[in-house]
Amino acid sequence: MLYNLRHITKFVHSAPVTESLLEVRMEPLTEGRQRCLEFQLSVRPRANTFSSRDHQGNTVHHFDVAEAHARCC
Repeated sequence: MLYNLRHITKFVHSAPVTESLLEVRMEPLTEGRQRCLEFQLSVRPRANTFSSRDHQGNTVHHFDVAEAHARCC
C-alpha cells in the first residue's frame, strides 16, 4: 500500500521578524516493512537546510530564515 502525504505549516507574525530558527521532524522512518520512498522539504522564504539524526534515529531538518519576514514555512 502506498501513501502520498502533504503537510503544510505556516507561521504568521503580527510584525516582521528578522530571523526564524526552526527544526522539524517530519520525515517518516524507514524501518521494518515501512519504506519512505521520497521526502521533500520546502521552506519559504528560502533557507538553507541541513539534517541530522536524533538519538531515536529520526531525521531532524534544521533551517534558519535569516531575512525579515512576516510569514514563514
